[in-house]
Amino acid sequence: MVGTKLTIIVSSDANEGWAGRLEIDGTDRDYGAISARDYNDVTRDWEGSHLEAAGTSAKVTYDADSLKTSVGLVSDSTGVPGDWFVVDYTATNVGNCHVGFYEDFLRGSDDRNPFDPSPGPVVLIHELVFSHVPTRDFTGDANVNFADFAVLASFQGVTNCADLNQCEGTDLDADGDVDSDDMMLFADYWLEKTE
Repeated sequence: MVGTKLTIIVSSDANEGWAGRLEIDGTDRDYGAISARDYNDVTRDWEGSHLEAAGTSAKVTYDADSLKTSVGLVSDSTGVPGDWFVVDYTATNVGNCHVGFYEDFLRGSDDRNPFDPSPGPVVLIHELVFSHVPTRDFTGDANVNFADFAVLASFQGVTNCADLNQCEGTDLDADGDVDSDDMMLFADYWLEKTE
């Protein structure tokens, strides 16, 4: 549902250094956003996005340009099995968003510096696909509740709501009318939280 915020946790069963990234490319950025947590200006690291199990020198980077948005993830040789990284995802628009999970293969010896790697191949190892539907949180309080139901009920029976922004977004099936079909779609998300 548009507005929903999710947490992506990257776990590992290995106890060795690793590098990879989560990335949203091209037009997929119109539908979803990824972000890292707690940037430290001194260390130039998103410290809130790497967890203790990733190792003492783990690092998280964030990069956004005209082609992609990515969160780089680097553990170190002191990493142990467990949850290594945490990245936030937000559904921003109706549609599908693909988030690629890549592994960066670093060239060099086993004692290579993962923060200054030689160029190596990057391989897509998994893809997350999120399908976003229009929000049911019409009041913007991060909950689908009676306040939202009251907004929907106030538009019940209204026609000519062809634009998603008309009728405060209550025409959930986009057929131009706020009717019982929209009530059923609303009910599917009853008491959901977006944060």
